[in-house]
Amino acid sequence: MSDSASVVPSSTQPTTTTMTHFLAYLIAVNLVTFLTLVVIHRTIRTPDGRRSSTRNIRGNSRQPADSPAARVLTALMPLLALAGGSVGMLLGLILWERNVNKHNVAWWFETAVGLVAWGMVCAWKCGLVSFNGAGMFRAFNPVMLRGLGIYLLVMNCVTLLVFAADKRIAIANGEAPRNRGGRAGSGRSSGGSWSRVPESWLMGLSFMGGALGGIIAMWLFNHKTRDWYFAWGLPVLVVLQTVLFLYLHAGGLF
Repeated sequence: MSDSASVVPSSTQPTTTTMTHFLAYLIAVNLVTFLTLVVIHRTIRTPDGRRSSTRNIRGNSRQPADSPAARVLTALMPLLALAGGSVGMLLGLILWERNVNKHNVAWWFETAVGLVAWGMVCAWKCGLVSFNGAGMFRAFNPVMLRGLGIYLLVMNCVTLLVFAADKRIAIANGEAPRNRGGRAGSGRSSGGSWSRVPESWLMGLSFMGGALGGIIAMWLFNHKTRDWYFAWGLPVLVVLQTVLFLYLHAGGLF
């Protein structure tokens, strides 16, 4: 009786200590991420040396896209998201980047991917999902699997059609393909133009399950292939969604 009682503290103590260290790490990295955004936001100046009141960190009224602060932030964001600072990133983006646009859509993408990835890690650390090997080989739930298949089919078809519509609008507007030395839209015709589909919509549809349809549309219509967050981000989303599916299956949902 005394032997069994003495085993319990020794088996639970490492788990408690590990969870404490894990939570402390997450708090620290998210605090660092948020403070990094605060510092960069507060130190961005307009060309006349004054701080701008606009909220878009990378907007033209705040700083050029190739400024040192923009380069540092662009390099830090994926690293901080990968390290677990997605919550701090999300808070900073909500405060200063609420309007999703082509200047910050990559940051929102990195934040969303980080939230999903680290959400799975946290669920595993908290014991909500167990990867003992048996869960991966259980039978699939046919009802859930059928519903998921229909949802993914619809989302990928919708995403492909939206990408195609955006490409068609770009051609109708006379927009020349983007290159390294020029700006998109430099070849726009003098006639009226249609509004393009926001990149946040394209990325959002891909994030919600339509990444494969987006990839097919990118290469079928040669659209968005020069933007790294589409060219690399959509394959990352396909991998992430596959891992998430297997993760949920191991947890008994599918």
